[in-house]
Amino acid sequence: MPGLEKTRIVDPILTNVAIGYKNAEYIGENLFPVVPVDKEQGKIPKWGAEAFRIYNTRRAIRSKTNRIEMDATTVPYSLEEEALEAPIDDRELEEAAEVLKLEMSRTKMLTDNIRLKMEKDQADAAQNPANYSADHVEALSGTDVFTDPASKPIDVIGDARATVRSKIGLYPNVLEIGASVYEVLKNHPQIIDKIKYSQKGIATADILAEIFDVKKVVVGKAVYADRDGTMKDVWGNNLVLAYVPENSADLWVPSYGYTMRKKGRPQTSKYRDETVKSNIIHVADVYGVELTAKDAGFLITGAV
Repeated sequence: MPGLEKTRIVDPILTNVAIGYKNAEYIGENLFPVVPVDKEQGKIPKWGAEAFRIYNTRRAIRSKTNRIEMDATTVPYSLEEEALEAPIDDRELEEAAEVLKLEMSRTKMLTDNIRLKMEKDQADAAQNPANYSADHVEALSGTDVFTDPASKPIDVIGDARATVRSKIGLYPNVLEIGASVYEVLKNHPQIIDKIKYSQKGIATADILAEIFDVKKVVVGKAVYADRDGTMKDVWGNNLVLAYVPENSADLWVPSYGYTMRKKGRPQTSKYRDETVKSNIIHVADVYGVELTAKDAGFLITGAV
């Protein structure tokens, strides 16, 4: 009911719950760091190789400094609002030992559902071959598929790393692995051979990062239920290599991608709906996911 929206009051305590809530299974922000923006529409830079080159910076005495052009191509972006709300019936309120805890529980539930949608949006952008240059996508088949003991995942990933470096001058530092791929890789003969003399003897994400020579390996474990109730992986049987600058919150720092979020979101508000004799908890986020440097990433599909 549109009239009810006018009675919403932003709740600072529940908003802090929504902002601070994180599910350990969500890894999309490792590829698409969240950057706060002022407006829901605007322009963002799309970076090419020029942003990653090492230029001749040396200046001889009494000579001019070398001048370069660093103008990125800008493209328009548009953020969308993702919102959910849930009622707390008066009878629930009467039975609750602590009303605030009940409200916080509903806030976390709503926040998690919206955050799952963001994870899916990030995964869809990262796993879409159309977002990459043609030579930055490899579809595995035959004996190259990692379920084949004769396959060589270390070589496949090494070649992909070299391709990214050949374009931007930097190696990718993040490797995303789908959960189904991770289960195969940690028992793969080539991986086992690398770790058989190690203390742990188990291919954890940290050990895989050492083997594949990347700063961080993240495993996409999140799942979602489709319309029929069937559980599916958010991150499929794919791998994504990406260069993402550490601790970056600036769209003008070249990166594989960003999640742009409107400042002050997510936001939680409450209002009264007498028609259902309930207090309504409303959580809203406003964001958009963009792959901003296609040559800074590499997609490997059909890994298992």
